[in-house]
Amino acid sequence: MADTQSDAAGGRRWSRENFSCSDEVWGAAKKKWGQQLRQYPTWTGWLEAALAEKTARTRQNLGISTFEPAPDRLPPGRRTPPDQAGTRPRRSFSCSVEVWQDARNAWWAEAESYPAWSDWAEEAVAEKAEGDKRITQSESTEDKISSKTS
Repeated sequence: MADTQSDAAGGRRWSRENFSCSDEVWGAAKKKWGQQLRQYPTWTGWLEAALAEKTARTRQNLGISTFEPAPDRLPPGRRTPPDQAGTRPRRSFSCSVEVWQDARNAWWAEAESYPAWSDWAEEAVAEKAEGDKRITQSESTEDKISSKTS
């Protein structure tokens, strides 16, 4: 179980958590965070946003408002190694207990598609790092279509 601490002023509970993430995705995420420092003054805030955004998308895609709780640990025999097992370093950060639990519960709802928690978490970070690129690409595609139809 992770070490949990409370923020006396804000009442939020924090825990030191970790997941595996490739150097490529982690580096792209750090670069993106560096471009968004006004919006996310802390690295933890950026990572929490990545997890919360993927959790919200999962809720919307599955049409589920409340997820079943994910188990703390999967029993032997049920564990599936992450896609890039052994090649992705473990990444630790302090995270709000609520954000972490919600994200793990969202992953558990999609466990057939993401047998390992780290696969889901890495994808959340990658999607956040690429988010503006995808929006810009889709907007430019829409601009091209509307200019051709006008």
